[in-house]
Amino acid sequence: MQRFTEIEQNRILLTLWEYSLNGLIIGDRNGNIVKVNDALCQLLQYTAAELEGLHYRDITHKDDVNKDWDMAQRVLDDDYGLQKYTIKKRYQTKLDTIIWVSSTVNRVEDSHGNFLYFLGQVTPLNQQKEKDYLLEQKIDRYKYSKRYFWRTVKEWAAYIALALGSLGVILKEYFN
Repeated sequence: MQRFTEIEQNRILLTLWEYSLNGLIIGDRNGNIVKVNDALCQLLQYTAAELEGLHYRDITHKDDVNKDWDMAQRVLDDDYGLQKYTIKKRYQTKLDTIIWVSSTVNRVEDSHGNFLYFLGQVTPLNQQKEKDYLLEQKIDRYKYSKRYFWRTVKEWAAYIALALGSLGVILKEYFN
């Protein structure tokens, strides 16, 4: 197996950071954003200078903040034994659009096992989530229209029965 020198390892990691198609984010134990790569900046429509120093809740959709924070706390808490977690969550871009992502967050430790940083890998899911949402909307409309259709049929059936009953009385009187 080939061993890389420390310089080669650093160059490989730097290349991965710079050219990754996924957004990468380094955060501290308090949820502050320390460093981001260009892919995350493009995804969220911020510059690195704008993102670095923000808190993760500043870019996370308000309905996903607690879920993400709870998982991060479990990674921090050695009792759980978690080294990473993956969640589907929403980010809010600088232009206030919502994007769905798969976020995998890893615990980065020093040589003694002490927590240093969170390393997040962010993969956009928008197209699939949007398709799922549209499908759910179509199913809901179908269910509603189906209920409405049968309710309308039942109402019309009652009117027809009433009309036929009245017609029967009229015809019976006419022919008698």
